[in-house]
Amino acid sequence: MSGLSGDGVVRALGEYLDCAVYLDNDVKLATRGEQWHGVRRDDESLVVVHWGERIGAGIVLNGSLYRGATNDAGDLGFLDVIAEGGHGTTDSGLGRFEAWAGASALTALAVEEMTRSGDSGRAQQVLDAGDDALELVLAAIQAGDRDAGAALARVAERFAIGLAAIRTLLDPHLVVFSGPLARVGEPLLEALRSALVDFPLELPELQVSTLGADAVVQGGIRHCLDELEQNRYVPLERGARP
Repeated sequence: MSGLSGDGVVRALGEYLDCAVYLDNDVKLATRGEQWHGVRRDDESLVVVHWGERIGAGIVLNGSLYRGATNDAGDLGFLDVIAEGGHGTTDSGLGRFEAWAGASALTALAVEEMTRSGDSGRAQQVLDAGDDALELVLAAIQAGDRDAGAALARVAERFAIGLAAIRTLLDPHLVVFSGPLARVGEPLLEALRSALVDFPLELPELQVSTLGADAVVQGGIRHCLDELEQNRYVPLERGARP
């Protein structure tokens, strides 16, 4: 939450709740959930990528969630050095990379491909769908539509540059994709592998999340269990009464 600092939200919630309050980033909670109950549990080197309108990642190094100096480690959406369109944020508030390779880019590319193939009626249908435009495109990809598939390949080529940066800097064992684009499933992974076929370094294992949106809840539960184990279930000294 840009501009939010301190513990004001936690204190405000604490006035209404009769329990401890913990506030965290949803992608980082999802990463804890994936690490606990995801594709491959307790992996020591893991990156979880949320791929939708926003693009962000949770990073696990040596079995522990890495947050960075200001809790911003993994903000892939702001990798503007590898995206088209200059630096900083776009007019929509998106980072340059997520505007170039995220859900809105996929929708725009699908409209472009449909128009190019002469299917302007379907292109207009997507444009008129408003907030549901992405759902139409994702459904078309899953149905094997050629134009939508071509748009997926193009956006995967863009995103592959960010994936290459993750591989080069972190060399994780596993990258798990979540978010709206991950619902496409195996075609998304195939498009990424194809885009990186000439990449000189061996790629990590690529998987689609099996938890979906539940990963955030699983991460919250895991945090609560950790808190209980560390601070509530303290062994009593010998002879002490509970």
